[in-house]
Amino acid sequence: VVAIFYTAMLRPRIFVSENVSNLKAHRHWRLISWIIEWLNYRVHMNQSFDLKEVIPQARDRVIMVCVDALDIEISRVNPVKWPVTRKHTLRTYGAICDLDNEWQQRARLDDAELKMYLDPANLPKEFSRGHAKKTSRDVLAYRLKDLDSVASCILTSYGRPAALSDSLVRRGGIYGSLIMIGPVVRKLVAPEFAILMGLIHRQWIPEPEYQSTMIFGNAIAVPHALIGLLNAVALGQRSLGLAGHP
Repeated sequence: VVAIFYTAMLRPRIFVSENVSNLKAHRHWRLISWIIEWLNYRVHMNQSFDLKEVIPQARDRVIMVCVDALDIEISRVNPVKWPVTRKHTLRTYGAICDLDNEWQQRARLDDAELKMYLDPANLPKEFSRGHAKKTSRDVLAYRLKDLDSVASCILTSYGRPAALSDSLVRRGGIYGSLIMIGPVVRKLVAPEFAILMGLIHRQWIPEPEYQSTMIFGNAIAVPHALIGLLNAVALGQRSLGLAGHP
């Protein structure tokens, strides 16, 4: 909400936002919608895009494109969709790195962490296979991923289950998947986070490890940013009388 107010102060003709996919079900969605209208913007597009359509990470996000309601030159255009040619797995996308000794140490799970991750009671609250009681099969389906799978969404708390409060774990469970390569089960690490967010060039990754995890967990993935940008540019082109899509 604060970001929307700051954006409105600059009064752009178009602005784009990204948020979790269940935003419209959130109890504050009506307030957010009212603020957007009160600031004389209208929602042009409010569409969900799951990152796993292009990159093997289940990261479903809503991309919202808002236009100045007082600017009559901006007309509606059909939303630009991400051109999908194939769905990748961790293997085909090359998301899993051949780790050196230092990164292997960081990826290793201690006994307490492994116990927390493999406990069916600690699965995310909404995870269900159609029955009330969570089982070891559910753990295999959600938690343990092989190279032919898709990683779960990277969150800010990934890899640090012991840092979560007991009450938080009871209410919502522990999110995040582990990678299973043969008999080895380990955590994903920051270079793999970068790949799963769509980065293709060398990046500076901050220390300590939890800081980079928080940055990636809060970040917008490259394809999600491009979807928003492409739709904003398409609107801008139409408002200027330019034909075609970007």
